[in-house]
Amino acid sequence: CLESSSSSSSSSSSSSRTRRDSSLTDSMAAAAAAATAATTTAGENDDDGPPGNTNLRDSSGAPNWNAILKWSVEEGLRQEAELKAKGVAEGGRPKPRTISEEDREWFLKAIESGVVDEVKRIKEITEKISDDPRGDLLATEEEEDERVFVLEELRDRLESVDNAKDLGAIGGLTPLLEGIQSEKWEEIRAMSAECVAVSVQNHPEAQKNAMSCDALRVLLLALQSEKHLNKKSNAKVIYALSCLVRGNQEVMGMFVKSDGIESLAKSGLASSVIKTRVKAAMLLRHASVSSEEAMKRTIDATVIDIIAEKLGANVNSQNASSSSLTDLAQEREAYIRLLLDVAQRVDFMKNEDAVNQFRSERFVQTVQNCQTFVDANKKNRDKMIDEEEFIVAVDRLRNMLK
Repeated sequence: CLESSSSSSSSSSSSSRTRRDSSLTDSMAAAAAAATAATTTAGENDDDGPPGNTNLRDSSGAPNWNAILKWSVEEGLRQEAELKAKGVAEGGRPKPRTISEEDREWFLKAIESGVVDEVKRIKEITEKISDDPRGDLLATEEEEDERVFVLEELRDRLESVDNAKDLGAIGGLTPLLEGIQSEKWEEIRAMSAECVAVSVQNHPEAQKNAMSCDALRVLLLALQSEKHLNKKSNAKVIYALSCLVRGNQEVMGMFVKSDGIESLAKSGLASSVIKTRVKAAMLLRHASVSSEEAMKRTIDATVIDIIAEKLGANVNSQNASSSSLTDLAQEREAYIRLLLDVAQRVDFMKNEDAVNQFRSERFVQTVQNCQTFVDANKKNRDKMIDEEEFIVAVDRLRNMLK
């Protein structure tokens, strides 16, 4: 009995929803038909269409579907409100409107025409850049800008998890990995790396597809390129590496065995671009504590010494422009969190050199300079916005040294 009652109730509810949906579609379709007539009139009379609305045709004279849809909805609601008011005034219910099947069919086709087939569009973009993924045939900056614009569209579409999965299935990763190897155009290199990053972030299946395309090797070689050592595009390369390995222990292990930590220390931290150094430190922080081998490689690569030197230079920097204060704060936080995580997680018995690096004169002096920096800016909190983690980490490192 309960099942029968539930089924009856569900059927009734479904039927009610169907009638409501059909009524809404009919209402919108009728208004859309009116909008079409309005666009025709607007085109003939060279005015802006219905009062209070934007032109229902674009500059080429074709229907502006977004404007038509907006006007249709508004007009449908207005007409429905008028009918309801009329029904109340006459002491009864308004008669239901009817539309022709032709108008209904037109409305549904208009809606469908505004829906983009995501996979089809992604395939179109990747096929378009496949003929010259590195941009070797591009001759002007304007042509580079056009390529970057297309890549930006691809990046936005890859924000969808389903689209990111489909990218590998249609072979779209290959031209992007080729683009990362561009020697001629920095923006193409950077945007290709960003597309890869977005497609694999927190996506095990996409990470697997990327690894099958040799993405790890390509990204590491791109990072190690001396030509791009001080280029902004290297920050995007490290971003792509981070998205590829984080959250995937197997890929992280391959990254460590492929000298990923050493590459970050040598190329990432050595960059003159602050955003690249920050990205490198953030990835090092996660990679260094991923396994005992990773920790040993971190210590052997003298990452502690390198970071201590970089952090000391940061807190001792003078006359920084207001625009760079945020970057400097991010750099300090990335460095101090890396140092603290390694100090808390390293096995000093297995990594004796870690003791030497944490007890070195440079490291001790850097921690003291950090404390001096914090004390000097206590009265001027504007200079240390959102730096509570930095302040706490400095205090913890000082206590560990004691």
